[in-house]
Amino acid sequence: MLHIGALEKLVHELSRLPGIGPKTAQRLAYFILKTNNDFPRALKRSSFCA
Repeated sequence: MLHIGALEKLVHELSRLPGIGPKTAQRLAYFILKTNNDFPRALKRSSFCA
């Protein structure tokens, strides 16, 4: 895994979800970062703490 602070934080936060382990969290983080800019924005807009 890359040792980038923001990426590590994203992986950590994703791994807090029920049923999501560290490897799945890492895969999800890479997916989020590789997709176009609309997906991360839509994910942020969908959160309750926006």
